[in-house]
Amino acid sequence: MTVHVPDHKAIESAALAQIFTEARTHNAFLDRPVSDELLHKAIDLAKMGPTSANQSPMRVLFLRSQAAKERLRPFLMPGNVDKMMSAPVVLSENPSGRDRAIPRSSSAPTTPIGIRKRI
Repeated sequence: MTVHVPDHKAIESAALAQIFTEARTHNAFLDRPVSDELLHKAIDLAKMGPTSANQSPMRVLFLRSQAAKERLRPFLMPGNVDKMMSAPVVLSENPSGRDRAIPRSSSAPTTPIGIRKRI
């Protein structure tokens, strides 16, 4: 039996630097909406990362409304409150798949990969 293994190219040093040594955390946000398309692209990219037992158990809530963000407030570190409240959208991981801190909304269906579209 012959197994074909494609040639693997080394990652360019500029790409490695962009990911590991030059990346920075953003502490302020532009006052403009983030499209559903961009959010789904980000989640699709995150799904490609290493997983536990080749599964994708990630569940994400997209918090857009001020009311949803307020329900998250008690769980935030004091230094992050202003930043999170001013963000146009907050992605909150929900590992259990259940919304304990943020009640489920009938207008926010779960997609097949477990992404809550809007709350």
